[in-house]
Amino acid sequence: MDSMSLILFAQNKGDPFAGLNDPGPMVFGIICVAAVLNLIMLGLAIWYLITMYKVFSAVSPSNRDMEPAMVFLVFVPLLGIVWVWLIMFRACSSLQKEYDDRGMSGDGDYGKTKGLVHLIGGLVCPPVGLVGLILYTLQMRKYLAELGDGGGGSKKKKIADDDDD
Repeated sequence: MDSMSLILFAQNKGDPFAGLNDPGPMVFGIICVAAVLNLIMLGLAIWYLITMYKVFSAVSPSNRDMEPAMVFLVFVPLLGIVWVWLIMFRACSSLQKEYDDRGMSGDGDYGKTKGLVHLIGGLVCPPVGLVGLILYTLQMRKYLAELGDGGGGSKKKKIADDDDD
């Protein structure tokens, strides 16, 4: 190789990475995306917790394995990690008792499979856990619609019309 070709090869034609010296726009973009994703996750968590509160409220007190307000103990640091599991298992067993007590035929699963997909999937692969959370919450809303969204756990009984006037 002659020296002229080395000189042509080593010429500086401008810094190809000149635009990357200022990380400000990229960092701002990452922060904005993270903020939007966190707001979406917060919205889903609130939707889930309100749904679970309503589910426990729709179950009669004698069939509840957990009081509705106890759902919000998920916000207690460290306890919340275990509490989401307790919410899921107690909601499923409460629903099973309520369906049996009302003489309604349930699907036999009462959301356990979707709940486990949400919880185990969230540990293994967070996007799977997110999809599981949405599916589980939708399943709980279906049970809520079947039980009646009135809350208070009052059983729907047919009242005979006894007018003795």
